[in-house]
Amino acid sequence: MASQPLLLLLLALYDAEDNAFQGQTHHHLASYELYERLLARFARREVIKHGPSLSEQAIAKAVELELLRLSVAALAMANRGRQWVTGDELDTDLKALLPEESLPAADAGLRAGLSRGQVTVGRFFFVHRTEALRDAETLHSYEFLHATFGEYLAARLIVSELTALAESERAQAGRVRKPALDDTFLHALLSFSALCTGRYLLGFLEQGLHDRAGHVADETLSLLLSLFREAMQERIADVYTDYRPAPRTIPARHALYAANLLLLVHALDRHVTGCDLFPDARDPVAAWRGIALLFKSQMLPSEWTAFAGLVDVRRVWQGERREIQVRRLDPADDERPLTDCADPVTRTPPSAPDVYWSQGWGPSHRYRDFCGWRHRDHSRLVHDADLLCDEDTDALLNFARGLVDAGDGVLLTSFAGVKSGRARSAAQVLVELWETGESFSACHSEALWICLHSLSPRSPGTRHRYLDVVGQQWRRAGRPLDPHWLETAHSVIEADGRTARPRHDHEAMTLLYEQALQ
Repeated sequence: MASQPLLLLLLALYDAEDNAFQGQTHHHLASYELYERLLARFARREVIKHGPSLSEQAIAKAVELELLRLSVAALAMANRGRQWVTGDELDTDLKALLPEESLPAADAGLRAGLSRGQVTVGRFFFVHRTEALRDAETLHSYEFLHATFGEYLAARLIVSELTALAESERAQAGRVRKPALDDTFLHALLSFSALCTGRYLLGFLEQGLHDRAGHVADETLSLLLSLFREAMQERIADVYTDYRPAPRTIPARHALYAANLLLLVHALDRHVTGCDLFPDARDPVAAWRGIALLFKSQMLPSEWTAFAGLVDVRRVWQGERREIQVRRLDPADDERPLTDCADPVTRTPPSAPDVYWSQGWGPSHRYRDFCGWRHRDHSRLVHDADLLCDEDTDALLNFARGLVDAGDGVLLTSFAGVKSGRARSAAQVLVELWETGESFSACHSEALWICLHSLSPRSPGTRHRYLDVVGQQWRRAGRPLDPHWLETAHSVIEADGRTARPRHDHEAMTLLYEQALQ
């Protein structure tokens, strides 16, 4: 903070009053707590200036109300995706969120009475006001002199509301008939913009939850998960119908609320599994896929980019069942063992998706029972991409357009298990053949195996073209045929001939193999 002139001034003003910093009993003061003390002091000074005879209890209540109004002003900017708010917008938001506190001030003599928005921001020097004249009417807009003020105040209100709900849940824990949880105010705050778009907001939330909600951390986590599960359900009542800071659709508000609840789970420094998020789902992975697609479809591109840059989904096995772990993205996690789960898990290789995991075929039987298979008709992949109009999907499928146009799109969706324990597509092996070095022979052996076990014998033309491309790699590389590869290839063909496949298929494969070597 001391590296920036305005914030340095605030630190100096803070310390000027009874040497506040030198009087600290410890030297480690988190920025959340420091901003709390700074703004609370300014609010207290203004309250005492306008009500010098108030009792200490009344002063404390008035200070909290001042900071609450400023927090609404901060969210008025954040939920509109900008650093400023007009006077009319602020008055509308205050009236919608704090109706009991939103009556305009009385007229003062010949001067027009100030609106609640003007009163809220007019007392604090760290709010900048601009004016413009349009058709003889003066228009006002407000912004904080530094972005950290607004993001701290927004975090403060969210932490305060979340802590109050968690404390209420703890107080009601022993009751047989618990009252329904009222999260309508929190929903109004968190359903118009993604928390991850603020530069400092998540940091303030993390510190605030640690400082203010540490005593109810477990209740807060349980509350967030409960609200996340209900986020996709129809809301019976919304008492804040007049609060509309941004034109977001109902699906978008559901998506943003759920995504923000998940970010708050991460702010608690917790990670969750698919079963934690969807305990009643038969397949939590499928449930996660649905909500992740909703997030991407309903968020603004900048919101989705920021969200995807913060959330890490790990594909793991929990026994024979596929599972996911949703946690805050941290590059250092690749170095840590996953020892914080109730059941032992096995992480899939980070380099590429494990198609066994995608199919739900567990470690104990997938290599034995599934040799080769076709995932789906490749033309459906292209059709789905056209239907979704998703830029990322188009980018991934663009490289395969040549195969599809040449009639070999089946290579994209034909898979076979290989000795390395992975399952690979025919197209993937071809790509690796272009780049491979020392594993040239091994890659060709896998190509022959995949040709035999994943490409249908009903499409001999595809098999012939595939083996022909594989054989051409030897000639283009200027290498003699590897005796080890020849031996392996012969054994693969002989093993295929001993299976229950029709005899003509074995003979056709042998002929194609010999042609490919010519």
